Amino acid sequence: MKKCSKTVPGDRTNLVCKIKILLASVLLSGAIFIYILLRGTEKLFVVTKINSIAPLIPVFEGIKCSCRFITGYLVDILWYTSFCIISSLHENWHGFFEAFFIATILEFMQRKFKILGTFDVIDILIYFLITLLFFFIFLYKQKNKFHNIL
Repeated sequence: MKKCSKTVPGDRTNLVCKIKILLASVLLSGAIFIYILLRGTEKLFVVTKINSIAPLIPVFEGIKCSCRFITGYLVDILWYTSFCIISSLHENWHGFFEAFFIATILEFMQRKFKILGTFDVIDILIYFLITLLFFFIFLYKQKNKFHNIL
């Protein structure tokens, strides 16, 4: 399969790339929607800064949800999966581990800067497992590609 950046119009690879981008966009939009719905806008750093200048963004408290998976991990799973899907467009295994490295750095930054979020080792474990999943899918696709050539 060709890289997404080297496709021609009408090529099947071009369609696959568009589907991946659409899927990543939907996952990321879902993550943002769920985050705002559950957390509300009143404590978001960006909203408080914008509203301190001019009250443009409506402020609400957020929906109370007692399910730890939804409030703590679903948003991380969605945004990181979308990140890995975008990394898969390059069709090399480096992108997945670069995504893991960036996500881990962002998670450790939450330890230092509380305004960015709450540091959680389970988030890093989730990022690692998703990275492994995408890496094994990549290896499986590479194996099948070479068998088709031979």
